[in-house]
Amino acid sequence: MLVPALISAERDGGQRGQQRRGQRDDGRNRGSDFGNRRSKCGDLFDQTFQIKIDFSSAYVFELILINEDGTVDIIDNTQEGVVIAQGFPNQGFTSGLGRWTCVGRNRIEIRSGGYNYANAAINASSTLFFNKYLLEFDNNCEHVHGTVKAVNYPLGAYPMDRSAQPIPGQTTESTNVQGRRFRYF
Repeated sequence: MLVPALISAERDGGQRGQQRRGQRDDGRNRGSDFGNRRSKCGDLFDQTFQIKIDFSSAYVFELILINEDGTVDIIDNTQEGVVIAQGFPNQGFTSGLGRWTCVGRNRIEIRSGGYNYANAAINASSTLFFNKYLLEFDNNCEHVHGTVKAVNYPLGAYPMDRSAQPIPGQTTESTNVQGRRFRYF
């Protein structure tokens, strides 16, 4: 059974992207290239992909919906808890919030954050997770591959601060991701 984990993300540029609607741009925002094979990311909007993440001690499956409005919805099959790598405790986790940006033709970066639940049975405290996805899609937007890196921080940390320190032993290497478009009809 899949347990939903919603990651709301607003594409880099947010308000600026809305103001530039219909104008040519450098491909980092929507622009007039939507639906054109020369577009940078517009062909990905409103597409769902099923990906498999190959963590060192578990496979994780996710459905990722890339919305035109800049949001990303992610449903993960392991929200109840999973040990993704040595050093990570078995903890359930919340929905996440994040942002995404186009980083090239049919390439996006997603950064998401949320909370891991405390697990008293194994003496694991609640923590903040911060994940970074780099995903690349083929020209027909049928297949996806890339990497994800997962990092846990103490509660109250701000991962983008230079002084932020991950919890020792709770950072994965860049982990391979692969998948394809998920069709409903």
